[in-house]
Amino acid sequence: MKNKAILVLLTVLLYFLNNSCNSLSVSYMSELYKESIATYPNELTSHFPKEIAKRGFSFGGPTPKAYYALNYSGFDLFMNYNDDKEKEKYLKEIKDKFIDTTIIQENKVLFLTTIRNYCDSIESDYIVYPYPDIQDYVKILSEEQGEKIHYSPELKYYTYYLIEKKDTIIYEEQKTNHCPILEKELKHGYSRGVMVNEKDKILFYWLYFW
Repeated sequence: MKNKAILVLLTVLLYFLNNSCNSLSVSYMSELYKESIATYPNELTSHFPKEIAKRGFSFGGPTPKAYYALNYSGFDLFMNYNDDKEKEKYLKEIKDKFIDTTIIQENKVLFLTTIRNYCDSIESDYIVYPYPDIQDYVKILSEEQGEKIHYSPELKYYTYYLIEKKDTIIYEEQKTNHCPILEKELKHGYSRGVMVNEKDKILFYWLYFW
């Protein structure tokens, strides 16, 4: 009986310690998120949420100095959401900013974040989108964290809401882009928006420069 009482006490203590650590972790990541996003112009990140969800999330992105390797830079935020109510809470403030809605179904598609693999290609029939490749992102995230994140392999579940796309140079590093396909299709510019996958309950916000 005594051992059972000790076991119960230890279980309760571990529960509270775990919750306390999780709370501190979320609080720390929330502050880090705010600091990271503040390094970009506020008018370009206004579509990002002020607070991040307490479930699975990841944020960051290559800085302009990474152009030599990736041909793009910027900031992004990956989040899982719980239900439609939470999704709507995050989207309601930016819905009036959407200028285009895209569900990608073509076969010959290149996303901005995977275009580096095709820079030297001589093929010209690709359709290039200034959007992130979410599946590639989740694959990398799963490998880094060692925790499998579920996602749909079919593009029909991924809806991209474009908020802004402009052909302009914000950072000098954009001029170092020498990718033929990218220059032909998109020149130099930036895009920002949010992707929603309702099947897998994923929200993905982005701001990218190329």
